[in-house]
Amino acid sequence: METLAANLKRHRKARRLSRRVVESVLGISEDVLTRYENDPGLDVHLLPIVKLARYYNTTVEDLLLASDPNIPPAVLVRRRTKRQ
Repeated sequence: METLAANLKRHRKARRLSRRVVESVLGISEDVLTRYENDPGLDVHLLPIVKLARYYNTTVEDLLLASDPNIPPAVLVRRRTKRQ
């Protein structure tokens, strides 16, 4: 998910926005945006990514896929849920 982190930072910095501005406009928590921009790991939820893509006027695909051919694309893993 390094690709996601790099792309989110790239879009935010290109627009000269602070994390706080993005968080407040989109209603995304500080912890979520900070984690997504640093090391999202495998716990990535689609709704914040969709909100960020719309805000940055790009696609979810653009945020998840590497623009550099040397960087492998992100892999989304389905979250396991507890079955009752």
